[in-house]
Amino acid sequence: MNKKEAIRIINVEKLQDYNMIEVRDNRENEVVLRHENNKWIVYVTDERAIKITNSQGYLC
Repeated sequence: MNKKEAIRIINVEKLQDYNMIEVRDNRENEVVLRHENNKWIVYVTDERAIKITNSQGYLC
């Protein structure tokens, strides 16, 4: 998946409260998508903006 395809999915699913490759601290209750080493890393944050344990997954 490339960035354009990821953005298309976000728009089709009408997702809100996400951070996609933004250079900033995580915010509370959001989905974070990062592209590292040719993989998409996806995880969610809690009400304190901390990554929820075992929430991380990978997309190709």
